[in-house]
Amino acid sequence: MPKQKSINDFPTGIILFSPLFAETGDLLIKDDRELTSVHVQAFKECGVSAVFVPDHTESAEECSLTLRCIQKAPADLHDGDVIGVAVNDERGRLLIPEGQAIAASHRETLKRVGITRVYIRRDFSAVIVERINNLRTRLKELTRKPDTIRLKSRFEEARIDSARKLDDSRMISHTRVIKTASEDASRTVRIDSTVRSLIEPRTRLSEPERTTDALRVRNVRGDLLGRIGGIFDLLARGKAVDGAEVESIVREVVVTLVGDRHHRLHICEAGEAHDYIVSHSLNVTALSVNIAGRLGYALNEILELAFGALLHDAGMLSVAREIREKPGRLSPAERDAIREHPRLGLEMCKSISGLPLTVPVVVYQENERLDGSGYPEGARAEDIHPYARIVMIAASYDAMVRVRPWREPIKPYRVMKDLLEGVHKGRLDANAMRALMETLSLFPITSRVKLSNGHTGIVLDTVGNVVTRPVVLVDMDPDGNAVTQPVVLDLEQTEYASTKIVEAITGPVDFERVDTDELEKQGA
Repeated sequence: MPKQKSINDFPTGIILFSPLFAETGDLLIKDDRELTSVHVQAFKECGVSAVFVPDHTESAEECSLTLRCIQKAPADLHDGDVIGVAVNDERGRLLIPEGQAIAASHRETLKRVGITRVYIRRDFSAVIVERINNLRTRLKELTRKPDTIRLKSRFEEARIDSARKLDDSRMISHTRVIKTASEDASRTVRIDSTVRSLIEPRTRLSEPERTTDALRVRNVRGDLLGRIGGIFDLLARGKAVDGAEVESIVREVVVTLVGDRHHRLHICEAGEAHDYIVSHSLNVTALSVNIAGRLGYALNEILELAFGALLHDAGMLSVAREIREKPGRLSPAERDAIREHPRLGLEMCKSISGLPLTVPVVVYQENERLDGSGYPEGARAEDIHPYARIVMIAASYDAMVRVRPWREPIKPYRVMKDLLEGVHKGRLDANAMRALMETLSLFPITSRVKLSNGHTGIVLDTVGNVVTRPVVLVDMDPDGNAVTQPVVLDLEQTEYASTKIVEAITGPVDFERVDTDELEKQGA
């Protein structure tokens, strides 16, 4: 039985030996964490003092369950009771999902299969729920900051060697770029096994994104988009750009945006009031950093890569807007104009001081393909820089899922399949593609999917290399009705082993059946 205590019973500065739970069963602070005066102040400001800890006979999970739920026999269930723990039959098949409101048909099902006890959520007042939710938000922010500070501290130490910087714009030429690409493509990229833990969230999201999290990310994105837009405006007008400002933006993207675990929910977000090239460049930078981090690139390599990712499409600023935003099919001449943008990008690089030597390479090679089918040179794998291999995948994904004047956005899952096909045909880098899927999952974050139990939901998160089993926020029942309370299913957990994603969904009638078993066989 959980033991009730007051947060004031605990001296500050101690390491907690037991986790602290709210009366609703929500985890407030994990064990092995230091309880600081800032934590205690957050409790006070949110109007919460009572906490609960497991007794010596129960686990943390049992403590949380006892606080959240009560057990009832099927005969004692009432319409509107909400299932607190998913009910499965003896073969592990889901009968009633967590969060489902009980109806007469559910009681009949439970009786038929011989279920004798189920967990039902306790009712808590709206005031209590609001206070605890506010407290959890505050505590999560306090927990998030050390990770952000750790990344910021490490990234501040990252430096690009002066020997890898261009100190003369005359060094930027077609001939020089081809030579640099060939020479640097064979260089061994520095690997740091500790970087992935800095870039990748350590745990998977277990609840829907809160408004405060969304606003924080959108504010950061808004500030960055404004700064990138300022740089691009100078380049478009042929003005000089201070490379230090570009580096400052790149560092901000890594620390403030990529360092926030919620940022992946807003990559490729529709409706941002910014020029496509500006928002595309920010998204490609964030995705490229995620990919490189999961590949274990050292932070100085990531810093250099991010420069190129941010500027990869700068040459498009010199292409007439009526061509690059044309709603219809391009004429051969217009297509040739678009294909000139890598060369135009090289010219723009001459206006930026102190660039890493690989930036012009990425700008020039991002549209190449490993099998020689890309442009402008038709370069093949051995001559394409590793940074360009990463950026070409990040740029392809973002461009394909975004609405463009000449087409509607392509379904994220369809984009992933198309990119995988590019890997299988030898056009795209397999390692970079795998890292993209580990960043967004095969069913990209924020896309809608249908589960094998008939319910549908939104992909909320993915962590690690199990790309076909993300975290899904289930919000609709098999009949297409909104569930009483959405529930988060982590498909990687053993309790959901029998539940699979069977359809990728774009709209109310646009379905595409998928075979996750077959995709896993293919190495997806």
